[in-house]
Order: sequence, then C-alpha cells, then structure tokens
Amino acid sequence: MSKTIKTEAIVLKKQELLHDDILLTLFTHILGKVRVFAKGIKKITSRRLSHAQTGNLIKILLHENRDYLYLSETQLV
Repeated sequence: MSKTIKTEAIVLKKQELLHDDILLTLFTHILGKVRVFAKGIKKITSRRLSHAQTGNLIKILLHENRDYLYLSETQLV
C-alpha cells in the first residue's frame, strides 16, 4: 500500500542515475534527511528538473512504495 506525504524540503544533494532518473537527498521538516528517487526527471518535458537544484526550497509530494520514496510533484517556494 502506498502512502502520500506533502511537505517542504531543501535540496541537499543530487546524484545522477541511469536513464532519466536522479536520486535526491532532501531535508524535510517532517521526515528529516531522506533520499528520494525522482523517476523521469531528466526528460525534456519535465518541469521538476529546474526545481531540483541544490539549495532550493521546494514544496514536494512524495509517494512511499515498498520502503522507497518517490518524488511525484514539486513547486518552487
């Protein structure tokens, strides 16, 4: 069963993965320091890539599935 979490976060680190994915390290008020998979973020049509720059404060929507967190929506604060 997947769980949805909506919070604000600061982007601490960004690690490139295969294909169009990135592994982000975020600091959130609710969860603390977490690592999040951003699937398909490097596609040309993705608006999330510019929000995921190091040091940005963003509003995020996370989905938890099988003990992993996935980034689904972002909004720059």
